[in-house]
Amino acid sequence: MTTLRKALADGNLEGFIAEREAEGQAPGDADKAADLTRRLTETAKSVKRTSKPARSGD
Repeated sequence: MTTLRKALADGNLEGFIAEREAEGQAPGDADKAADLTRRLTETAKSVKRTSKPARSGD
C-alpha cells in the first residue's frame, strides 16, 4: 500500500486515489467526523465537578 506522502513525492496522486477507491475507503464520513468532534469538545461531568479555578494571588 502506498502512503500519501510517498504518492506525493513520486507524483502519483492519481494512483494513490485509485488504490483508496479500490479498497472501498470513502474520502470522508461527515457523521463520524461530527461525532468525534462532539465527543472531543464535551467535558465529562466528573471533570467539571472536581475542577476548581486556580487561585490568583501571591
